Amino acid sequence: MSHTETGLEALARRTPHASNGSLLAGLPLPDAYTPPHLPAEAISRYSRQLLLPSFGPTRQVALSSSRALIVGCGGLGCPAALYLGAAGVGHLALADRPGDVVEVTNLHRQVGHTTDRVGSDKAESLATAVRAINPLVAVTVVDGGAFVGGERPGGATAEELVASFDVVLDCTDNVAARYLINDACVLGGVPLVAGAAVGTDGQLTVYNWEDPAVAVVASAANTAARAFTAAEAAGKGGPRPRTSNRVCLRCVFPSPPPPSCVGSCDTAGVLGPVPGVIGVLQALEAIKVLSSRGSRSTAPVASTSPSTRVAAPPSMPPPPIGASATGLAVLARRMLLFDGADGVFTTVTLRPPRDDCAVCSPTRTVTSTADIDYVAWSRGESSALAGGVPSMVAVATAAEAESSAATTAATNGPGGAAADQWRLPAPAFARTYFTPAGMAGTLLVDVRPAAQYALCAVPGSVNVPLGGFTEALRELAAQLSGGDVPRRLVVVCRRGNSSRVAVAAARGAGIEAVDVVGGLSAWPGFPAY
Repeated sequence: MSHTETGLEALARRTPHASNGSLLAGLPLPDAYTPPHLPAEAISRYSRQLLLPSFGPTRQVALSSSRALIVGCGGLGCPAALYLGAAGVGHLALADRPGDVVEVTNLHRQVGHTTDRVGSDKAESLATAVRAINPLVAVTVVDGGAFVGGERPGGATAEELVASFDVVLDCTDNVAARYLINDACVLGGVPLVAGAAVGTDGQLTVYNWEDPAVAVVASAANTAARAFTAAEAAGKGGPRPRTSNRVCLRCVFPSPPPPSCVGSCDTAGVLGPVPGVIGVLQALEAIKVLSSRGSRSTAPVASTSPSTRVAAPPSMPPPPIGASATGLAVLARRMLLFDGADGVFTTVTLRPPRDDCAVCSPTRTVTSTADIDYVAWSRGESSALAGGVPSMVAVATAAEAESSAATTAATNGPGGAAADQWRLPAPAFARTYFTPAGMAGTLLVDVRPAAQYALCAVPGSVNVPLGGFTEALRELAAQLSGGDVPRRLVVVCRRGNSSRVAVAAARGAGIEAVDVVGGLSAWPGFPAY
């Protein structure tokens, strides 16, 4: 008969003894009173969430043995990382674009960074903040180049990277990265908590999460939902019926939105607390996912079979499995919409998984993210597609679209390659402009939106937003020729992209015009925003 350890024997084993066998100071250490894998320090630190009946010690142990990856260390990633770290996730990895550093313009919303870390790598800065909150969490910085796409063949690296984590939080701000991360998570069998925020609006959902409470209309084999593994994603075993109710980004948005519908905080603006709200909710959803499924190293991705549950520490009940196990329902197959202007939250039900989804259906065509140059693909370049991946509607961020359109217009407009001759260096022009002769002989037209012009502007300039520039050319021509002193038309914008479009339009109408290289961002002393 095997010996069963008694409580007293367990206490003796976990309590330091003096050389004569007596208890040191006559009392056990604090950890002697706690369940295994939940030391006294953790009980004190996490006590307020441990007291929740819907959370408790079992979920805390599962959370503290889990691994989470946050991609994007900005307005969404900062609050998500801080709250995940504070809650006690075991290992938190942070990734951001290579070379992305903290800027002053980030600080009103990216609360994980500080003024004294301006110029520092964003991921390293956020890691410092998380470690300061909770030294019990292992925080690492990983190479974000895997999620950049473009000419760097990092697709397979993205799949390998996400496959070692229990959950991924998409806190990025561009469409190419969102689709790359989605595909990598589907192929790696990892849940994805996706958030977005711009202006005063935000949204949130959890992709690639199996909800046992939602039935799958298929064969009896669906009763034991399986992970969508990398082997299945590669097409091994041939076509099969859908055995999962997981929904991915491509199920909901098979075709990305047109560029005119895509905004970013950099171009459209954002009220600081809005990404904060969404980022905190991303952390909440990640905690639900991580605390209900245990460690990825020992548990299947989405098993509901009791025989495959992870063995819980002695004297602790096995963790509840599933979205509604103890009232902590994961936001899967639903999307939360936040209207910060009116203070309204709305939850909508997402459509079921698509039978023709390019990445998660039995007829999938995306079997490796290495087959796609996501940046080129998001711009509609057919050369970005490989391996029979179907063409999709082109999309880019507003800044990318503006830059691309400006380059095309400037190079293909009157003068072709000579377009660079129509450009003035900002520092040199600024010096000559702020002279009596310079201001008298220049009609400086600022084509930024009216709201940006009202924020800050060059003295003596006039505001003609790009959208109405063509219609204003007749009036501008009259101003150029109506004075006593000949004037030239100089166009300026925020970064030197929209101004190139305006110059091409002016020259196409027979009006001599030049613009400022780099726009107001390169203008000496002009406020950065």
